[in-house]
Amino acid sequence: MKVRKVRIKDNLFNKMFVFIVLSIIIPLALLGYLSYDRSKSQLEKVTSQLLHDNLELNKKQVNRLLKDAENEMEKMVTSIQLQTLLQSHPPTSYKEEKDFINRISQLIANLKGTYGVYVFPKQMKYYPNYLELINGNDFICIV
Repeated sequence: MKVRKVRIKDNLFNKMFVFIVLSIIIPLALLGYLSYDRSKSQLEKVTSQLLHDNLELNKKQVNRLLKDAENEMEKMVTSIQLQTLLQSHPPTSYKEEKDFINRISQLIANLKGTYGVYVFPKQMKYYPNYLELINGNDFICIV
């Protein structure tokens, strides 16, 4: 089998063809690269701005939730009725503890907002039934 060498003839048509092909392909490739690069940077900028806006929105929502919780806790802490009830002497009988549970439940129901809140007296050992009543739940402690 013979291998044939292909030669490009050095005529005007071939020279013009090579020149035209190169003058079209090089600018087209350059234009494609620049368009790709510009699109990539625009996409990155838009994505970055979207993420930043989303982060700001989340930050505002978290701050609002924390502020709402803080306001509710402040309302609980500054309640004179609740302070008086918690500063009273511990119950000595089941009847007194039952009365305490009823009074504190009513106060909490009146003061609570959208968050579930439990109030614990300082000496919880004197309130075993109250502790049993709220045992096992998530709570926020105010002493």
